[in-house]
Amino acid sequence: MRNGSSLNESSGLPGVLITLFCKASIELHKDAITPGQKVLLHDDLLATGGTIMASAELIKLTGAELVGFTSLVELDFLNAREKLKKYSDNIITLANY
Repeated sequence: MRNGSSLNESSGLPGVLITLFCKASIELHKDAITPGQKVLLHDDLLATGGTIMASAELIKLTGAELVGFTSLVELDFLNAREKLKKYSDNIITLANY
């Protein structure tokens, strides 16, 4: 990812974008991530995993290597960790509830 680049929920970002639609849409600048680049996805709150899984799908579309996930807080009872394991077993959270 370019410095300062980020995945955003549909926000009208300028430039050429890759957009993935699920329950919400996630956008990424087409040139933000290059094939083979290593990417670590971070979310402040890992709840259902929907947003971060959509982000993982976008990363796959770029040809980059998804090396893992981090989050500040994980809501264990929603079982997002199990859903993320299809992308990476490297899942780190600071606090679990």
